[in-house]
Amino acid sequence: MLEKLLSIIKTQVTVPKPYGIYHLCALAVIIAICVIFTRKVGSLDEASFRRLALITWIIIAVMELMKQTIYSFYPTDGGIVADYQWFVFPFQFCSSPFYIFPLLFLCRERTPIYKCVVGFLVGYSFFAGLTVCLYPGDVFTFYLGIDIQTVIHHGAMVIMGVWLAYRNRQRLTLSSFAGGSVIFTVLVMIAMALNTLIHSYFVSAGITETCNLFFISPYYPCTLPVLSAIYPVVPYPVFVIIYFVGFFLAGFLCFYLLKGVARLIDKDGGRH
Repeated sequence: MLEKLLSIIKTQVTVPKPYGIYHLCALAVIIAICVIFTRKVGSLDEASFRRLALITWIIIAVMELMKQTIYSFYPTDGGIVADYQWFVFPFQFCSSPFYIFPLLFLCRERTPIYKCVVGFLVGYSFFAGLTVCLYPGDVFTFYLGIDIQTVIHHGAMVIMGVWLAYRNRQRLTLSSFAGGSVIFTVLVMIAMALNTLIHSYFVSAGITETCNLFFISPYYPCTLPVLSAIYPVVPYPVFVIIYFVGFFLAGFLCFYLLKGVARLIDKDGGRH
């Protein structure tokens, strides 16, 4: 049974090309859902909103489990072989919704924690999801399951950012973004600590794989656009400062961009 399931989710296809048919169709679906969410369910009552947030989290959690399974287990003639691939360790910037989305359905609206979560998802998370959706780079693979997972996961980041911006359009304040920045900082600090711990484990175990959480490890080059060119030419502490400032500015711009878009939609006839 497990072997059959693995063979299904590990189905191989031609790697989708950026802005090819698959990518363009995915973008069209994401945009359509954003429109539907703002026009039709933008102002759900709190109980319904929390249920929909829970459903969204369950979907991305199942997709993440599938991703981890694809990269961890391999069917062979002698059975199933386990071989974990550390580069997919689920604590990257784009993995943050897996840990943050639960706060949307566990916290009451208008509470300080909820306010911070909205600031993070509208600014930082939306930026990360939008970047991957517009510039997929190497996120598409020959595994159909991974191609589906990456579209659903990053699409959810974009959709949730737009939806939350519209739903909270009168409550998107600088303090909300500041709270989101605190969440971002905490996540990066956790990633830095895990990078050190995992690297120490690699050294002691003789593992030669790469695990660069949030792409801010001092042990491996950063591969993010722009930052990849900065990493090798500045001291690591300087790189960390540039990293924080860069993401802060990107999150800030996205936060206020979505705030402006949400208010425009409202004036254009969005439902209250």
